[in-house]
Amino acid sequence: MSKSYYQTKIVNKDGLKGKVYVVNGISVPIDSPFAKKSDHANPEQFLGMALATCLNSTVQYILKRDKMDLKSVVEVTVDLHIDESTKTYYFNVLATLGIESLSLDETMQVLKEAETRCPVAKMLDKNYMSLNVVKYEELND
Repeated sequence: MSKSYYQTKIVNKDGLKGKVYVVNGISVPIDSPFAKKSDHANPEQFLGMALATCLNSTVQYILKRDKMDLKSVVEVTVDLHIDESTKTYYFNVLATLGIESLSLDETMQVLKEAETRCPVAKMLDKNYMSLNVVKYEELND
């Protein structure tokens, strides 16, 4: 097994209503995505935040490596679905990238590389994750 470079422990004692916390760190109130409280987070939001942050950090690494001082934006949409045959939930995830001054083809090349390098993207089943690119200006308003 390879060496661990960082470790964090997250604890949930309350299920979907209550809080989730990082040991010796932050605590976040949580609730169902169907709840009316906008000040509570849910698993869909955590997944989206993790993927958006990981992908954009990886994109920025690739751009720096390739000596391109460009801005990028990643937007992640997480949809909750139910499999009617098994009556179980699943997520469909759409990650959209925009990079200033790059063509859509160049942006897609960067996104595909980032997907193979980003640890969060590596964990996701590719049957449930889609990639999309748009002009940077479309996401940066």
